[in-house]
Amino acid sequence: MAPKGICREFAKSGTCKFKKCKFRHKKDDQMAPHTKENPSLLSNTLSNTEREFRAWKHSIPVNRKAAPTDGRLTSIFQKALQLIDSDVGVRQSVIQALSDESGLRCIQSMTEQNFERMPGSLEEQTFRTQILPLLKTISHADVLQSLILEQSVGTIYNFLFGVGGTRASKLLRFCSEVLMHCNKNESTMEWLEASLVVFSRIVDLNSAALIQESLKDCASQFQLIFTAWVTDHPDNPLHQSRLHLERLFHRFDIGISLPNMTQKKMSKGPRARGAFVFEHDPPGGRHDNDHRDICQIRIMPTFDEISSRRVEYLPTYDPAQWHVNGPHGLLDRNFRLLREDTVGLLRDAIQLEIQPPRTLSNHNPKQRTNVYQGGRIAKLGFHKMDGFQFKFDFP
Repeated sequence: MAPKGICREFAKSGTCKFKKCKFRHKKDDQMAPHTKENPSLLSNTLSNTEREFRAWKHSIPVNRKAAPTDGRLTSIFQKALQLIDSDVGVRQSVIQALSDESGLRCIQSMTEQNFERMPGSLEEQTFRTQILPLLKTISHADVLQSLILEQSVGTIYNFLFGVGGTRASKLLRFCSEVLMHCNKNESTMEWLEASLVVFSRIVDLNSAALIQESLKDCASQFQLIFTAWVTDHPDNPLHQSRLHLERLFHRFDIGISLPNMTQKKMSKGPRARGAFVFEHDPPGGRHDNDHRDICQIRIMPTFDEISSRRVEYLPTYDPAQWHVNGPHGLLDRNFRLLREDTVGLLRDAIQLEIQPPRTLSNHNPKQRTNVYQGGRIAKLGFHKMDGFQFKFDFP
């Protein structure tokens, strides 16, 4: 909005298409000295709602040591509720102000009041002037549906939940006590709905609330209040309150099956790891070259070993399934694995040639082999460097 006395067309585009315009045509740099001389010029451009918001924000105490009085808390929360129904920009600013350090300190001062020693006549007044305006502010439909305010709203609800749900339990217990003893009319029914909306939202945003017994007791208390009100006013079914209560009890029924971590004793010993255990037959008995003692196992496979259809024994990674422990077990496992990597390939290749593949349960068809027909051993020998040597002749 252009300042008073300045051409709006000139303020927007820098030019004016009207030849006989009666308003002033001055640039911003020419108006700067005038603005400094008249600081109220900028405030005149603000709307009434923006002025009220700025005054409300300045009323929130910034000093951490100075706790706000009851009268100041009443003014802060009631004014916040009034500003929520204004334009979108002010609504967002109000919620963001309540979610910062100063706003949360005001909420803390409200929830830390000694509700138990509060006189009965003062309980309803405190609820109506301080707690209810805050509940209506943070449960406003436009506030909960705003994506921009999602983080700020979550901060407020998480703060209301508190550590272990202590702050939420104290606040909701006080709300249920007030609703239990207040007069049942149209206005107080709105109190119940606002309390249940905030209660349901706290549980939705904090999964730890599902296992808090104190919050379950609060839900049961609200159920008694709802039942009494519906009985006295059968013409008003309190549909929204019913939906929130049903959702709360549905969530708490899920929470009942969860373990209560606060009561569970943590074991000091190491935790056992889950594992898939496959049963393996111990070594020995598969064929004439299968023994528990590796000293009795021949390096080259025997004909009985080649003809055997049982899977060879190989050590596993699970120490519980080792048949020999200690240094002898280490030597046993290394010998069996090394023999399988070398001689096992030769054994499997011969096995594929002398037996049909369909009768074998452990053959590997992808193994590459070269078969030479009609060969005969012409000479056997052993070299001290090259090891065992064969000489084959082919016709």
